[in-house]
Amino acid sequence: MVYKDVEIHGIENIELVKFENDGMIIEADVTINNPNFYGIDVTDSDLQIYLTDLVLGNATFLGEMNLAANFEEKKHLTIKTIYRGKMSNTLKSVFGLAMGKEMLLRIEGEVTGKAMGISRSFDVRIEEMVKL
Repeated sequence: MVYKDVEIHGIENIELVKFENDGMIIEADVTINNPNFYGIDVTDSDLQIYLTDLVLGNATFLGEMNLAANFEEKKHLTIKTIYRGKMSNTLKSVFGLAMGKEMLLRIEGEVTGKAMGISRSFDVRIEEMVKL
């Protein structure tokens, strides 16, 4: 079985959906290409999320994600961020000052997928200007 890297070709419609005491929920449409002849089930994600150069915290995809074989598709993703330390009040202040302005949102880390009983991880790096 020859594995080809899954590729992210674009991100759009990023929305900061909800602020919570321990984190926030972000939704986005991400174009993902699976060049392999087999489908892949995403089983885990270990991501870091940044706003400009400020580390917001750890993030993970919510819900199931399946990548069809030999197919590029747009997926609507929900991402849950858990703040690092006691950043909640600081971040709310930063977001309050930044409302209506564009800032760089970056998500990077590792996503693990499984196909035909074999697990494999791949690196993810997404950057996009978002209007808060």
